[in-house]
Amino acid sequence: MSDRFTETTRTGFGSRIVSSFVGVLIGFLLIIVAIVVLWWNEGRAVQAANALAQGERTLVEASPDNVDPALSGKLVHLTGQLSTTSPVRDAQFGVGGNDVVRLQRHVEMYQWKETKESHTTQNTGGSETTETTYSYSKVWSDRPLDSSDYRHPDGHQNPEMPLTSRTFDSNGAHLGAYRVDQSVLAQMDAFAPYPSPMRRRRPDSTPRAIRSIAAPTAAARRLAICG
Repeated sequence: MSDRFTETTRTGFGSRIVSSFVGVLIGFLLIIVAIVVLWWNEGRAVQAANALAQGERTLVEASPDNVDPALSGKLVHLTGQLSTTSPVRDAQFGVGGNDVVRLQRHVEMYQWKETKESHTTQNTGGSETTETTYSYSKVWSDRPLDSSDYRHPDGHQNPEMPLTSRTFDSNGAHLGAYRVDQSVLAQMDAFAPYPSPMRRRRPDSTPRAIRSIAAPTAAARRLAICG
């Protein structure tokens, strides 16, 4: 079966006029929305600048060795070694470590991807002829590609993704004597590669083989740790 399909459509002059009129109306509405969003965003920028300036004036240096009750409710700055009493672990792959505070599983699946390309030519009399080509190729993707919306789904069906990407956070992370809140821990993104416990299998060239490798043992490609 061919992985390229071409379709040709013709649009009359009247339909083009109606489409242009609708496009002008939508354009005016978008201008109004853009002005409102710009005004709202500028207000948020001013508030953020004022908050940062106030924080700089009230910031207090703290020692990570002990919690000072006198600093309760104040904005503090401290540096130290991050540790955890509850290291994270990916139970599905048996990956983890004693000092791991964040573990990121990155999953990709080999699946069909649809690419659409259109080329329009003007005809005598004001009409248009549009030639649309749908191409299908197999790619690694970290999200499921919904093949049910493809123009030509036959032979290009993608299975459900058996695993998804996920980040595991420790609930016992500490910076010295201070407990690290989950919202703070979520901002850490200095992940380092972690050796995967499995080898990625090379998929076959047929759609049937693509469906068969979409198993948990063939979906994970990269694991990373932060800690």
